[in-house]
Amino acid sequence: ALETVTADDVAALQTALEGLRVVLPDPAKFYYFDCTYKAATEEISRKLHINNNNQLNWVATQAAFDAAGSRAIFQFEAGEAPNTVKIKSVHTQSYMGAISGEITFGETGADITIARSNSNEVADDLKPYAVMFTTDGTTGIHANAAPVIAWTNGAGSNHYVLREVTDFKHTLKVTEAGWATLVLGFNATIPTTEGFKAYTIESVKDGYVSLAEATGVLGANTPIIVNAPKGSYQFAYTTAAATVEPATDVLKGTLYDSNIAPEGTAYVLANGGNGVGLYR
Repeated sequence: ALETVTADDVAALQTALEGLRVVLPDPAKFYYFDCTYKAATEEISRKLHINNNNQLNWVATQAAFDAAGSRAIFQFEAGEAPNTVKIKSVHTQSYMGAISGEITFGETGADITIARSNSNEVADDLKPYAVMFTTDGTTGIHANAAPVIAWTNGAGSNHYVLREVTDFKHTLKVTEAGWATLVLGFNATIPTTEGFKAYTIESVKDGYVSLAEATGVLGANTPIIVNAPKGSYQFAYTTAAATVEPATDVLKGTLYDSNIAPEGTAYVLANGGNGVGLYR
């Protein structure tokens, strides 16, 4: 005989289904990782970012987070396995690998599972939103060691709230030399500060490069040479179409530190024996 279904039965089923529901971040949006938990004597807040070696690191103050700029911004794409994501650094346009040992980013990313937090150390008001990330089911992103490593998911510093951002920037620092190079993985507005000039390389002839001034919106992956007084200059992310794109393939950029073969024919901007220029 069929049993009568009560309101309590329906509520229990809804609760069970809610526990199984997987809501993945919107791939069209930008996020940062906010790790907030209660240590033995204080409440701790840490935010993740990419360092120059394309590894995860973290900062513990708002000022340091602001200075990290686009290095602290990430996107989430659908993974190959069901209910998984690939985590992409907006700054380096590369993907998080397996959450094991020191966590690094590269051209191809691991399928990462997002699970609800099981930590009692997460701040009470954030518990409904706290999640952890794993590729093996037991270890996750641990914002305690620097650079960030994988650690058992029971640790409070493995649990995060993903916070959406709609604007971010990269800060370029120019030294007393007055020259710098830059390439970004996203479209950005070129500063209009007095004395600031951005250039692409138009041509190379007889050992000299011809520069073309660039204004407006710097296109993603477009390297430029900058001439400006010593100081910090902000390139703000924009959804506007690029007005500056590579005129030639002479100038090449890298979004994070990389080695150059000493016997090669690469030239880099430096303040050398003949002043500021491109030196082999």
